[in-house]
Amino acid sequence: MTSKRAGLLILAAGLAACKGSSYWMDRLAASRLHQRAKEVRHSAECLKSVPIEFGETYPVPVRDGKEGHFQLFYLPTRYSPSLCTMASPVFAGEFSLDAPAADRCVNLAPKTIEPLGACMPSGLSMTQVNRSEARLFESLEPAAALYFKGAPVGPKERKLLSDYAEAVQTLVVPALLPYYYRQNPEFWEWLRKEGGQSIPAP
Repeated sequence: MTSKRAGLLILAAGLAACKGSSYWMDRLAASRLHQRAKEVRHSAECLKSVPIEFGETYPVPVRDGKEGHFQLFYLPTRYSPSLCTMASPVFAGEFSLDAPAADRCVNLAPKTIEPLGACMPSGLSMTQVNRSEARLFESLEPAAALYFKGAPVGPKERKLLSDYAEAVQTLVVPALLPYYYRQNPEFWEWLRKEGGQSIPAP
């Protein structure tokens, strides 16, 4: 890489870092994976079962052939003017990027529902949240494609996996990480092996 090109990339990164919340919200809204993660909630099956006040987690890839699918959790949440608190997941939503007709929700039928505390880590501004969420969805879609296909991972792809892992670590509170891991331990260990970072095994 030439020094001029490196300088331009650094400048572009610096400008992006200075963008406000609306910029990152627009980036997030443009993510196909983000759009699909929101749409599954409105499928007929999910509308019948998942209470409207429940919150949701970020999607995790699950391998089921060459394409695979994504799963997210729906969990009880309680909002006050200054705080959001949550409890352990009760339902799972499942979806594929290109098959809206297959969207579905599953009742996890937990024996107990455990309080998990705050919905988000403390100290994050809305701009930081939106920036990290845009980073998470923009990196997860190509990362999941690599995982589903078992494609080789080079330096460029490792940076992508690192970006995703860092976004998860920024946005997800420790109490919720074991639920993410148990969704698909294979994916998190693949991420650790190929990208060098992941979430801890419970």
